[in-house]
Amino acid sequence: QIAEELARDPSSAFLVKLVAAILGPAMAVGSLLAGLLADRFDRRWLLIGFGTLYLLFAVAPYFLDSLQAIVVTRAVMGFAAAALMAIGLTMAGDYLPESKRSSVIGLLSAGNMIVSLGSLPLAGYVGLAGWRAPFLLYLLATPLLLLALPSALPAPRKPAPAQGAVKTSWHEGLPWGLLAVAF
Repeated sequence: QIAEELARDPSSAFLVKLVAAILGPAMAVGSLLAGLLADRFDRRWLLIGFGTLYLLFAVAPYFLDSLQAIVVTRAVMGFAAAALMAIGLTMAGDYLPESKRSSVIGLLSAGNMIVSLGSLPLAGYVGLAGWRAPFLLYLLATPLLLLALPSALPAPRKPAPAQGAVKTSWHEGLPWGLLAVAF
């Protein structure tokens, strides 16, 4: 339906496919950047900022008439979604006792998967009213953003560096095998 309404040139078919395909690369960049920012800035404000970006850019295609603009909004939305997930998982690691971390991280991951899988048939059903309508489903995430507004988060507890500890470079200790599998 998007192609029928917005295709104006031969590259339109590629752009229509990119509406969904851009999410993967954007999420890879968003999670990386959020991981770096989560240790440097107040996570509450990061959640609010990335949550606002997510909501605005996720709903934007409903109002747009340009495939290029829709692809850009989907890229920003994917970037923000991955940033939110990375910050949420980081917070579980920093704020919860070690005995609860794995279960909460598993619960967050399962919740993400359930919402993702459940939203696909719902979006398909809503899509019967036209290709624009499913983009409004992203507004269902608004209450989650509102939960971050009223309360501040404590600074994460970081272990103090040991006396005489040698500073290591950023790449030491990275799980290189897992990174190879991911690529």
